[in-house]
Amino acid sequence: MCCVHNSDKESNLKQTSLILMASLVMVGTASAATRTVCSGGCDYSNIQDAINASSSGDTITISAGTYSEHGLQTLGKNVTIEGTLNSDGSLATTIDGEGAGSVFDLRVSGGGARPVFKNLVITGGSADYGGGIYCKDATVRVIGCEIDGNTSIKGGGGIYCGKDGSVLIRDCTVSNNSATDSSNAHGGGVWCDQLGVTTIALCTVQGNTAYSGGGVSCNGSVSISSCDISSNVATGGGGGISVGSAYIVIVYDCDI
Repeated sequence: MCCVHNSDKESNLKQTSLILMASLVMVGTASAATRTVCSGGCDYSNIQDAINASSSGDTITISAGTYSEHGLQTLGKNVTIEGTLNSDGSLATTIDGEGAGSVFDLRVSGGGARPVFKNLVITGGSADYGGGIYCKDATVRVIGCEIDGNTSIKGGGGIYCGKDGSVLIRDCTVSNNSATDSSNAHGGGVWCDQLGVTTIALCTVQGNTAYSGGGVSCNGSVSISSCDISSNVATGGGGGISVGSAYIVIVYDCDI
């Protein structure tokens, strides 16, 4: 007579679980794709077409050059949109909104989106809110980017994070952005509004202007660490950082 002890059953279950987990990982890895964007000879010649064709988990790699696009929507997909570096490590990929709207506009991308923007120069965006990046009901990670020379009327010249949106800004330069309403504009560089959660780490926030919070304005929850926040201007208050009805504000290891 043959019998199976409880320990044997547990071992078999563990082995089956490991095999199933490995299979799921392999399926997830196999389904991810890399899509390339360039002026000629790549999968796509513009960024939005590449996003439209992508699925969550895909990476969109953009070749060196300047791409004149605005209102880019990630459509609720968890994609990585990544620029190219020069041989010296500087950024070689620029997305220029040319004053026609937010460069990235995530207000219509669907709740729960978790895109990553990496190694990009984001410039020339202009909108009521969030000239460079408008984030709403999405979790956005902005890594190694330059958010430079964008404008908004009401707030978040560089980046606006509102409602249930959250944004991580890491190893970035947020500079020369402006919120232009002379009596009520918030966050020339970054505006964390309503229930938004903003984390800013290892960044330079410099040369931004607004009525309130030239560099950063907080009306949600924000953590700022290891940053240089300097040469920002606010005519109404908070040249570096302005705090309104914020829930949590943590600032440490920063030069302000």
